[in-house]
Amino acid sequence: MVSVSHISKSYGPLQVLRDLSFTVSKGEMVAVTGPSGSGKTTLLQILGTLDRPDSGQVVINGVSTDTLDGDQLARFRNQHIGFIFQDSRLLPEFTAWENILLPACIAYGVSPSGHTSATPTDTIATEQEISTFEQTVQWCRQLVELCNIHDCVMRQPRQLSGGQQQRVAFARALSLRPSLVLADEPTGNLDPENAENVMTLLNKLRTICRCTVILSTHNLELTRFTDSHIRLAS
Repeated sequence: MVSVSHISKSYGPLQVLRDLSFTVSKGEMVAVTGPSGSGKTTLLQILGTLDRPDSGQVVINGVSTDTLDGDQLARFRNQHIGFIFQDSRLLPEFTAWENILLPACIAYGVSPSGHTSATPTDTIATEQEISTFEQTVQWCRQLVELCNIHDCVMRQPRQLSGGQQQRVAFARALSLRPSLVLADEPTGNLDPENAENVMTLLNKLRTICRCTVILSTHNLELTRFTDSHIRLAS
């Protein structure tokens, strides 16, 4: 699913990553740990095609990302990669439901304003291909139920707790059923109980959606939720 071959990255005289290689299988959950400054966020940005390595190659789902130009990378990110951040990064002017729909609206070139209901009507099987905006909306409604946010999904982010915001961010990241989900310190702003709940949910969603998850964390206890562990040295 993901193949990283001999990537290096420097910012001026500071070398952040040096000759890093690893592979991740389809459906696997991998934790990336290491001290601050070891390159965890830089690695996720490169995997997410938000940055490019100085050397080496990244292949995601059979696509070598270094062969894609700016517009192609933007489409690739939208269609194949879901992002989860430490602070959820929900847009404050939209409701939680509108935030969840945003990747689909971008992909299909439509507005979320005409799709105000988050109540599921039909069930879409996880293995079923989603090829239309309406099917994606229905899948997002199912995600609302899976993430247990149906009671708060019409509120704005400022009206949600930290745990609720992060569950909304999970639903947004999985709204287009990406093959790869990248989570940068997804529990960093949460108390231990909410962190445990969020990791349990992420593992559940990973299984349901059959996606690959790579997450960075300072919390070594969270590696028990993952299948493998990559430790970066400073």
